[in-house]
Amino acid sequence: MDKNKLREEILSHIHMPKIPQRKVNAREIGIIPGTGENLRRKLQNAIDDLSAAGGGTLVLPEGEYHTGSLHLRSGVELCLRDWNTRLVFVFEDLKENYPLCRAQWESSPCVNYSALIYACGQTDIALTGEGTLCGGASREQWWNWHHQVEEAWSENREDLQQKAREALRRMNQDGVPADERVFGDGHFLRPNFIQLIGCERVYLKGFTLMQSPMWQISPCMCRSVIIDGVTARSHGPNNDGCD
Repeated sequence: MDKNKLREEILSHIHMPKIPQRKVNAREIGIIPGTGENLRRKLQNAIDDLSAAGGGTLVLPEGEYHTGSLHLRSGVELCLRDWNTRLVFVFEDLKENYPLCRAQWESSPCVNYSALIYACGQTDIALTGEGTLCGGASREQWWNWHHQVEEAWSENREDLQQKAREALRRMNQDGVPADERVFGDGHFLRPNFIQLIGCERVYLKGFTLMQSPMWQISPCMCRSVIIDGVTARSHGPNNDGCD
């Protein structure tokens, strides 16, 4: 098969998600940005309710929304409508804001802190818009869990994640079931920014990522994924753009 025919064959299997026309404005349901309130529960409830109702788009107008991890659900698009719409992820109460869930850490399956934007086994999901998602990582939080000799600021500090990383690799080699590889508190395995596991018909469009704890976008074992015009501006340790 020549390259053009192969290209067309591949593209024939890639489809946009099927998102109903229903739109919900976050402000109109009491999700108000700019107050400093952690809006995670309100945002997650809105996503869950929209999915349960058959799907649609949750629109975030301009403003700064503080949140923990958000789990995308089938049939739902999360839209950061304006260029000055910002999702800012908090670094506090990690058990509550990034609850343990099925994860892939450097492609090794385990149970770990939730990715900041996460989905597992969902269909027809989307994250779109002109806004920015700020992961809150810096030399004082998230990134300080891993130190590399290449970075002068960290060369004399302990690599907090090393023991857990080595333990996970051994579990992988020894065939330990994934649901028995439980990490999280005290293990310092940083979550990905966006991790999608076993999802189908995924659309990521237009937004900007910055200050990611680790890998920025990781679609794993997914089918029909479209990533278009996303800007990855994070330059911390292991801040791969798309794996």
